[in-house]
Amino acid sequence: SAELADAVMNDTSLAAKWLSAAEALKMNLNQQLWDEEEGMYRDNTTSTSIPQDGNSLALLFNLTTSPAQKERVSTGLQKNWVELGAVGPELPDMVSPFVSGFEV
Repeated sequence: SAELADAVMNDTSLAAKWLSAAEALKMNLNQQLWDEEEGMYRDNTTSTSIPQDGNSLALLFNLTTSPAQKERVSTGLQKNWVELGAVGPELPDMVSPFVSGFEV
C-alpha cells in the first residue's frame, strides 16, 4: 500500500502512514505470536500450534525482525520437509503444494 500510495498516487504522506502502520503491525505480531522456544510463530494467541503455512508466509512477507530470526524460522520449516513437499503440523500426513510453493 505504501508503494502504491507513493508511486501511483504520488502521496508521500499516505505512504508514510502505511509504512508506520506496517511497522506497528509487525511489532505486534512478533510480540503476540513469536515463540522463542520453538523459534517460529504460533498460529494465534490462544494456540500452541506452529503452522507451516503461517511461518512460510512470515518469511515471504518479511515479518521477521532479524537475519537470525529468519534463519530460525527457515530451519524450523525444513523439519517438516519430505520428498514431495512440506507436511505441516496443521495437516498431519498431508503434503501441501500450496505451502510448499511458498517455500520454493
